[in-house]
Amino acid sequence: MIYLTHMLLALMLYLALLIIGIPIRPSILDYTLLLLGAVLPDIDHERSFISRRNTATRMGSRLIRCFTGHRGFLHTPTAAILSTIALGVMIHSSMGYLDLGAIFAFFLGYTSHILADSIKYIPTGSERERVFFYFALLTVAMLFMAYYKI
Repeated sequence: MIYLTHMLLALMLYLALLIIGIPIRPSILDYTLLLLGAVLPDIDHERSFISRRNTATRMGSRLIRCFTGHRGFLHTPTAAILSTIALGVMIHSSMGYLDLGAIFAFFLGYTSHILADSIKYIPTGSERERVFFYFALLTVAMLFMAYYKI
């Protein structure tokens, strides 16, 4: 799937959880980390959205590709857990407290990416993905309006 589809799927899951009553008050940080988690596993692909963002991500992507191929280790539950722990340590050291809502959002984004990539009947860039993308976009819009009472 392309990065936008991954982001929409993560948003759809997050908003659905908020609507059913998960006890989190979402913040800009939560949404940012949700979307980061949704695209981060593809840093192991040289042409991915996240790999092409800036010099640091290009260099990081090259380094990661020395150790694993696309949809290798970074597309495993172990990588999701380790990345989330590392993020938690960084948040705690920079903010002085553990923001569980932000950490949960990142983990949800990361795991939604892994689950989405396991859907084999939606090839990347295909017509099926385009249809799924618009379905997800409409669903996210409706969930957003429902949660924020717009």
